[in-house]
Amino acid sequence: ELEALYRHYRPKTVDNKNWKNLYHQQLDDILAKFEAGHWKEGREYIDETVVSIDPPGCRDIDDAVSIKLLSPELWQLSIHIADVSLWVEDGSPLSIVASELGSTLYGLRENFPIFPRELSEGIFSLLPEKERATLTLKITLDKSRVVSWSFHKSYIKNRNTLNYENYNSETAIDWGDLFSCAEILADELGLPEIDNDSHKLVEILMIYYNYRIAEMGSGIYRVQSAKDTN
Repeated sequence: ELEALYRHYRPKTVDNKNWKNLYHQQLDDILAKFEAGHWKEGREYIDETVVSIDPPGCRDIDDAVSIKLLSPELWQLSIHIADVSLWVEDGSPLSIVASELGSTLYGLRENFPIFPRELSEGIFSLLPEKERATLTLKITLDKSRVVSWSFHKSYIKNRNTLNYENYNSETAIDWGDLFSCAEILADELGLPEIDNDSHKLVEILMIYYNYRIAEMGSGIYRVQSAKDTN
């Protein structure tokens, strides 16, 4: 089934020998760049308990979250997204093939990712205890509203890969605080309450991240104060 889907949707560029050579050369260059370690220069290390919540067995982990208490009534909620743009430039062979494929193809028992598995399930994936490049949205909240937010070039180590059923087994995260902060984000977006649903929690975090990215346009590394609701 999956092979039939891939044969139908595979980019025409994949069948071009010269293009295939460029594609694999870029893959090798990315892996070498990662191993060299210089990519961490100029990026903030997020020294917090970072966790991800995905379906069981997920290997292509592209988002994670952390939360910390800044003061008795002030929290910092951070949403971390894998920074694929650090490795894949727009217009490069990997970028063009991914654009032509459109999205990961899913069969009943396996998938065909838009990037090679060495990347999508390797250095692009926020695997546990591995240093990975991210774009982090830091959100400061009090008990009723978003106070401020900012984007940061960062890198993280995912402490624990959780699923939607066992997420609260990670005791280093205050899940009550995390759900309370996510409820504030849902309210700001005009969306229904989360009601301690882990699926809705992840959904709200992703929607809010994309909402702020859309607001920023091309310049995403600055602080934006929330409007005073008093």
